[in-house]
Amino acid sequence: MVKLVISPSGALDLPMKIDRDLTDATPRLEEAAQKILRGTKFEPGENYKKNVSVSIVFELVPCGAVTHEPTTDYRINLCLDPSPYANFNFTEHPPSVFEEQIHKILIHGDLADIDFLEDTLGLRYRVTRPVPSPYAHGDDHGLHVLVTPTLVPKTLKIQGLNYGSLTDAAGNRSALILEFIPIECPDIALWAARWKIPSTSGTDPHGNGHGTDFQWGGEHGIRVNIGYSTGGGCQMFLSQNKESGEPFSSHTDSDLISPTPLVRSIGAMLASGDVRDVARTERVLHARFTTAGPGAFGVHYELQNIIPGIDPISFEYSVNDTGKEPSPFGAISYVPPVPANRSARLWLTVDVYHLCVRREQLPTELHRRGIRFRRSSSDGDDIYVMQGQNEIRMQIRLFSGCVRGIGISQITDVKHALKISTPQS
Repeated sequence: MVKLVISPSGALDLPMKIDRDLTDATPRLEEAAQKILRGTKFEPGENYKKNVSVSIVFELVPCGAVTHEPTTDYRINLCLDPSPYANFNFTEHPPSVFEEQIHKILIHGDLADIDFLEDTLGLRYRVTRPVPSPYAHGDDHGLHVLVTPTLVPKTLKIQGLNYGSLTDAAGNRSALILEFIPIECPDIALWAARWKIPSTSGTDPHGNGHGTDFQWGGEHGIRVNIGYSTGGGCQMFLSQNKESGEPFSSHTDSDLISPTPLVRSIGAMLASGDVRDVARTERVLHARFTTAGPGAFGVHYELQNIIPGIDPISFEYSVNDTGKEPSPFGAISYVPPVPANRSARLWLTVDVYHLCVRREQLPTELHRRGIRFRRSSSDGDDIYVMQGQNEIRMQIRLFSGCVRGIGISQITDVKHALKISTPQS
């Protein structure tokens, strides 16, 4: 707040006076305010006010949160955009189709509206009503709306697509999150600048990448976050906290998928004795895979199409011939790799509310194919070990009488294996 005296000519009588009672600013901003006013010409004459006050507000975007003193004669707003897009020519770089889709979701402001998400992004889901989650851990006793994609647009990868919802124990609040991997990583700092909202960025202290996020629509609006990996690629999240009791979808369905094709596919893979045969695995699962090629710890395959009844969020298929794997402590700080068996691994997560494989169906299929195995239990999971030229191990995880997870792994060099499983019959 600056108090001025205007001379009869319209010029300022210096020095200006800072009103200390109504000013909340550092000396640097006080000096800037005086520079702004110095040289200002006002209308001269006897009919004009000679003693005036000027309120000057300095803000970073978004602006409008700091209010002026209502009794001031003049008010000046200075809004500074510190982002790298402060002078960006947005007209020469129109928004992409994907950016417009996300913008529509933010304006709609309701992640519980699965129908709107589907129509906007070009997705299709199988949707349940709020049910106990087969993936819950610890004290998570809330209800979840579970969705499994049946159609995925070309803008998103099949894997990494996940929708999560959780109602608290009292049924008062819902936490919603839509997670996906874009085919082309967007610059959401640019999006935020285009939409005139602030964004924040940070770097992973372990050197794995960096992230950017922003909040749309206040406390109960949608938060957008994206993590950029150092090695390329990104993962994007839309999240929201809402009042519970939302109408998640008009097409919640309870139609069941026959478990027979999946059971027969698993039987055919085990009967082959070779989990690492990618072409056969594609054929028996009616799937397509792609890979970026060998990495530091073998080859990881990405799923390219929907397998009916299989949730792609945690699909894993890999072959590791390197004889080493990351240390379990490597996420905290750099730790050298540790020795590991040469192995192949496949993990399938089953949509138990639409495809129910009963506990005995898989061992029955093994018996039907004449596959000999040893059976045991570990931490509530069923373990089946098939001894052949190379040991194959199948792990079955259960939920409410249905198989929710199927893990198949094979040590591909038994002769030099670090450890061989020896479960009891």
